[in-house]
Amino acid sequence: MKVTRVFRHGNTPKKERTHEAVKCREKPMTGEAVLIVEDEGLLTLHLTEMLEQSGYQVREPANSGEMALEALEKCPKPDIILMDIGLAGSLDGIDTARKIQQRFLVPVIFITAFSSESVLPKMIGVTQNGVVVKPFVDAELLDLIRKALTHFQSQQAPPNITE
Repeated sequence: MKVTRVFRHGNTPKKERTHEAVKCREKPMTGEAVLIVEDEGLLTLHLTEMLEQSGYQVREPANSGEMALEALEKCPKPDIILMDIGLAGSLDGIDTARKIQQRFLVPVIFITAFSSESVLPKMIGVTQNGVVVKPFVDAELLDLIRKALTHFQSQQAPPNITE
């Protein structure tokens, strides 16, 4: 299945990009796996490079909510998801994260340019793992990812019972 969408990059004219169906990217890396759900190609590339340099395994990015849900169905589950709000396709990031939370046990961090008083409560209602507003500082995002993973892993660990 091919998905075609039109996008605008800054002031450049609209271009057409065709995407193949979801591919599962498996790299022989150590570290937690991250799924990036972002429709802005340059930001996806920046996030991928930053995360890989920090030791994370980056799964094949998704540019729409539908692609993200398909990737979660077909590929090994990531340890954390970085989710944009404005995505290609019919689902926005908030709806996609809500569907993910209903079906999968994986933390989601929103990365968005939307920080209005009407959107922020919707994001926080879906995830308690954090919201990063674009433009962001790489070190702050990496710190938030580390904290979200640590918190999530501590919630999943069996209680330490001593006698």
